[in-house]
Amino acid sequence: WPGAGIARRGTRAWRVQVLVVGVGVGLGMTLLGAARLLEHVAGVAREPTPAVGIALALVGLLVWGYHALLARDDDAARHGLPYLVAGMALVFACVGVVVAVDEPWRGLAMLLPGMALWWPGWRAARPGRGRRTYLAVMLGSATLAAAGALIWLARMLLLHLVGEGARAGSGLGEAVATLGVAALVAGSHAWWWRRDKASAPPAPEAVGPRSAVLIGAFPDDAGPLLAEATGARVETLTVLDEDPITADIGALAEQLRAYPGDDVVVMAEPSGTRIMRIGR
Repeated sequence: WPGAGIARRGTRAWRVQVLVVGVGVGLGMTLLGAARLLEHVAGVAREPTPAVGIALALVGLLVWGYHALLARDDDAARHGLPYLVAGMALVFACVGVVVAVDEPWRGLAMLLPGMALWWPGWRAARPGRGRRTYLAVMLGSATLAAAGALIWLARMLLLHLVGEGARAGSGLGEAVATLGVAALVAGSHAWWWRRDKASAPPAPEAVGPRSAVLIGAFPDDAGPLLAEATGARVETLTVLDEDPITADIGALAEQLRAYPGDDVVVMAEPSGTRIMRIGR
């Protein structure tokens, strides 16, 4: 496990392991453990003792905390961490609202830890591409959930209208709660999206080469970051037999701005990077 995944710092696979597998699984266990403990406090727990909740919470905190520390050493992982925490915690809280329709205390036990983790995660998010991506994902997910709830309600209504109410089954409260929560999440995230867009400063005019080809073991995000910083069309040719280099993307972008309108090749070498003009 350490050699195959953790040691490959800076790669896309490493970020997936740290954020999705490490932080995501650990955070999920922590939320479930906290909900189980709150169920015991409310007296609605299914287990006779809180041992399961304590174990889930402790193991989850260890896994989450360890991988969160690893994420601090990588810019992309560190920037994505608050969005992952906020997104998972908000989904957990929303599920708690729906559960509360039939089991109020159990739903409240899910809502409280979810909101407690969502708020600091959301507050840590800063305007930018990552926040826009988070808002788009949550807005799209909430829209799909609302559409599913509407289809569910329409089916129940049609079955009642044709005299087949017994086939509709129960679940009216859950469908209405799902629709309401999804509408609230979609509306709030759409408002944040519009506010961020209105308050965003105008993008500076990008000045740099017309195109750039990166050759070597550059970090996975080097191409998109350089394209955004310089306005160039960037292509990356990765050397698979080498470990990713530690490149100062900001400094490299400044160097590329010295080649406005040119086509360049950027070579990753042991001593640094070398930029060469090429003809088309």
